[in-house]
Amino acid sequence: IVIPCHRVVGSNGALTGYAGGLQRKRWLLEHERQYSARLSVDRPTAARQDAPVLL
Repeated sequence: IVIPCHRVVGSNGALTGYAGGLQRKRWLLEHERQYSARLSVDRPTAARQDAPVLL
């Protein structure tokens, strides 16, 4: 299992160290949140079984 380091947060939910800076980490997480929200709206209710899943 590979988890991109910008997705790692502290045990209290706070953003913690990231080589690109916390502002960039916050931007990446927000960008992914918006992108995944669009996918769920655009995707048909019955997703293909072989389709990759964005977590």
